[in-house]
Amino acid sequence: MVVARRDVHERYSASRLLLLPSHGDAVELNGPAVLVWELLREENTVEDLVRLVAETYQEDHEVVAPLVNSTIEQLRDHGMVTTAA
Repeated sequence: MVVARRDVHERYSASRLLLLPSHGDAVELNGPAVLVWELLREENTVEDLVRLVAETYQEDHEVVAPLVNSTIEQLRDHGMVTTAA
């Protein structure tokens, strides 16, 4: 399970800017990546995220799975999410 860190600050606009002051890092998210971030605040597996994004955007799982995975990797690379047991 992947979860959002609680100490990440958000700024809202057409996109979502995530700030992690303790690491001096920032990530800007757009479109479905914003939904992935919002869903990471709840207890969801990667499979749950793929299903929920696919349902929301009425796309096939095969289409959204790479987006979900790359969004999680981007957030993980910037220290914005952790992997929960």
